[in-house]
Amino acid sequence: MIEPEFSDDDFEIIQQERIHNEDYRIRQRMQILYLKCMGYSHQVIADISSVHLNTVTHVLKTYHEAGLLSVISFHYPDRTSLQPYKEDIE
Repeated sequence: MIEPEFSDDDFEIIQQERIHNEDYRIRQRMQILYLKCMGYSHQVIADISSVHLNTVTHVLKTYHEAGLLSVISFHYPDRTSLQPYKEDIE
């Protein structure tokens, strides 16, 4: 079972992002990390967060192996960025 250690700086970011991030999926991931910081088991985290146990394991493994930025980042290989069209959209 993955038992990552959380730095004080990461914990502050996790607390902020689980409430204030615009992306629901990132808030959900931060909720998973927050609950782990609070000492909950993987199954309890899955139940509280309404996600599959594999999702909890994946988020914790990503944090443990690659850090908080990797958990916050999403990679959409099949999607095209709209950034080049930002001015037109606005």
